[in-house]
Amino acid sequence: MSAPKNFPVVMDVYELSRTMRQYLSRATRSLGFTQEQWRALWHLSRNEGLTQTNLASLLEVQPISLTRALDRLAEQDLIERRPSPNDRRATQVYLTENARPVIAQLTEILDEFRATAIAGLTGEELTQASDLLKRMRANLDKQDTTVSVA
Repeated sequence: MSAPKNFPVVMDVYELSRTMRQYLSRATRSLGFTQEQWRALWHLSRNEGLTQTNLASLLEVQPISLTRALDRLAEQDLIERRPSPNDRRATQVYLTENARPVIAQLTEILDEFRATAIAGLTGEELTQASDLLKRMRANLDKQDTTVSVA
């Protein structure tokens, strides 16, 4: 069964993503972090020792932009940078012990966010939504994302 022309689901997903980012920005503002900073902390809490380049890629930001965000986190003694033992040009990023309570607060905020976002949805609905979103992403991943400008 094909979707009707101009089916709004793609824009609904886009708007949901925007709303989610805004919600999380408001919720994490109490911690005093920019979106880039709290997302960096979150990724590092799950995979310490990422190189700055890999972290920038995960966050979909330019390395110079991430460097500024990491500088601020380092000034707050929440992260430390170490030279990579495998590549002398690379720097790896680690959380400090001072970051642990911040990560706990961030986890609470994200848990509340998840609960709010999925309120009223059944397990079956969540599974179906996840499957559909994964299929949509796979469709886009198959396409050439290069856009030519006339």
